[in-house]
Amino acid sequence: MQTHYMSLLKSPFEKMQSGQKTVEIRLNEPKRQMLKLGDKIIFSKLDDLDQKLQAKVVKLLKFRTFSELLEQVPMQKFGYEPEHDKTLMLNRIYTIYSKQQEQEHGILAIELEFNCS
Repeated sequence: MQTHYMSLLKSPFEKMQSGQKTVEIRLNEPKRQMLKLGDKIIFSKLDDLDQKLQAKVVKLLKFRTFSELLEQVPMQKFGYEPEHDKTLMLNRIYTIYSKQQEQEHGILAIELEFNCS
């Protein structure tokens, strides 16, 4: 089992902290390809790096595009209501990642379990 470190913006961090968000989306770039089931991820809150959350990787799902991911993973796993507008979320994702990055690396959905040691 390996330990990985990732940073999160305030809103996703707080959704994870409250138990609302159980899936993190990342590009499937080489450092993310090292993730394995059972690995630990320590998330730091970007605006307060002393705040941390620990999670265990319980599922890894690979997708070609963010659209494909949003069609297959329920919105509740991202901390949203089921009827949340997927187009709105997709537009928000593209403010973080470019379509070129999406094409180059593909997408990784990391399903997490919290309150693990």
